[in-house]
Amino acid sequence: MSSMEDDIDEAITRAIDGAKTQTVWSGTIITTNPLTVQLDGSGVAIECLAGDFVSIVEQRRCIVQQVGAQLVVTTTFGQAQLNTLTVATLTATDRIDVPLYKPVYGVGGSDSSLSLTSTITPLATPAYAVFTAPPTQDVLITLNARIYNVTNAGTGCTIYVSYEVRTGSTVGSGTLVVSHQNGRAIGIRTPNADYGFIAAGRTDPFTLTAGAVYNAQVTYWAAGDPANTYVVDSARLYVYPQFQEA
Repeated sequence: MSSMEDDIDEAITRAIDGAKTQTVWSGTIITTNPLTVQLDGSGVAIECLAGDFVSIVEQRRCIVQQVGAQLVVTTTFGQAQLNTLTVATLTATDRIDVPLYKPVYGVGGSDSSLSLTSTITPLATPAYAVFTAPPTQDVLITLNARIYNVTNAGTGCTIYVSYEVRTGSTVGSGTLVVSHQNGRAIGIRTPNADYGFIAAGRTDPFTLTAGAVYNAQVTYWAAGDPANTYVVDSARLYVYPQFQEA
């Protein structure tokens, strides 16, 4: 048996007092290169593998799972998450019920004639998403949209399509927490009469309040010659909860 396997067996024995059915433990990351973890109840730091997309930071609490002859760090936790952390012994038929924070695919919207008044305006047919911030507080919001001119007249326009986020589940209502920003937008500018067209997307991170409900809505800012008729369609917001702390 290899030295690593000897260390694993010794640590498991100390951590669970000889119980042979446990396959999940809590512990503390001691070093990052190599990755070693001291399991709770054990005085030995053992070498582990890191699971995919797991942030490895010294002294961070973690969950370790035995996979064959290896121990793998599958999750790490910040202090707020540790307050409700429970480590259980699992068998093949056990199940764990946890809050499920799925990605939110918002309702699509459009506007067939933008108001070129240099004001922030929702689309005529709103594009929005209602979501709950996850325990980590962190979300990614993705905006997709197409912008184009259907008249090819006048002297041109500038269009920015962005979004705002407010508290609560009623779209367009609640306290504004993320404002429309022309610098965080999909934009198009046609200095002369032109059939301008763009289809694009962008993703931005935000930190919100864990467990709070929010509504996000696509908005636009437009200015230019009113002889132009600009359209926004295929507008949609996607909200992705993030579970791994940096």
